[in-house]
Amino acid sequence: MTRTDVSLEFVSDPGAEAGLVRELLVVLGQPPPDEVGDDDWPNPVGLVVARGEGRLLGWARVSAHEEDESAATADLLLVAREARPLGATVHSGHDVDESAVVVRLLAGAAEQAAGAGFAALEWSGVDDTPEGPAASELGATVRAEVGRHWGTRQLNAWPAPDGLPAVEVRRTREPVPEDLLPEYARLYHDATGVEWDVEDVAEYLADDRYPVLTLDLLGSVSDPPVSEHPVAEHPVLQDPVPGHPRGALVAQLIAAVADHTALVEKVVHRDAPAADLAALLAELVVHLRREHPGVTELSVRELDDETVGHASSLAGLHVISRWLTWRMELVADR
Repeated sequence: MTRTDVSLEFVSDPGAEAGLVRELLVVLGQPPPDEVGDDDWPNPVGLVVARGEGRLLGWARVSAHEEDESAATADLLLVAREARPLGATVHSGHDVDESAVVVRLLAGAAEQAAGAGFAALEWSGVDDTPEGPAASELGATVRAEVGRHWGTRQLNAWPAPDGLPAVEVRRTREPVPEDLLPEYARLYHDATGVEWDVEDVAEYLADDRYPVLTLDLLGSVSDPPVSEHPVAEHPVLQDPVPGHPRGALVAQLIAAVADHTALVEKVVHRDAPAADLAALLAELVVHLRREHPGVTELSVRELDDETVGHASSLAGLHVISRWLTWRMELVADR
């Protein structure tokens, strides 16, 4: 499908998104809910909906910028991306060129934003996804680098760095035991400053779109690391995480496995030294090799977190892509 096959609809009523969500779920072969609740969408401008031969391809939320009154922002949802973790449950009619859909949606979002009187449109994404080339094509420039993906595309060749500390790691299986939920709620609160309760945690961890591998970093060394690999493969030093009682949870990572890639969307941590987080990432590689031998690429998302960036570097990972915000200047008659 080329971009000329992608038609756009412009919707000014934010409430129309509930109908799009229902349509999306039908396309994905998922049961539609009895009702779709309104989520928190501050400062809505409208929606741009992309279709191909009448079929839903995705949409863009256009909103007023929360900090810059001259700009609007665009947030994209693509059917193809939502379908990917569901695999064969989605019919092949949605195997479309994501680049074509992204360019059309962003161009439409720019048109809608200009029509609402905004002087610029901003959007964020990873530079090696279609959002990056679309920015170049539409004449947008990089406004900020908000994060990076650290990793390796040759996981089998990754060498364990020398000198990482010994850490106590807990491999948590799914479904997560209920007695761990309060512990996770405290970690998430301390790491984010946002209140979490056990129901929030249970809902967050119940996302089963991909197989996941969850590792918890505990507060001190009490037993040998759980990796069960030879010391020669993963040299360590005896150095507990300071400032926490023995066994206290100080960090967690969840790796989602899709095809040949493992993605850690966030390393959640509180007061853990970068070296200990590096050892946790090294343990992740060991577990991936053992439990998911077909994985060849690891990607760890780091959003302006200096500790996680340093830990990734210490673990022998490097920046493989960048999370950017682009800005497109608009003209009044766009």
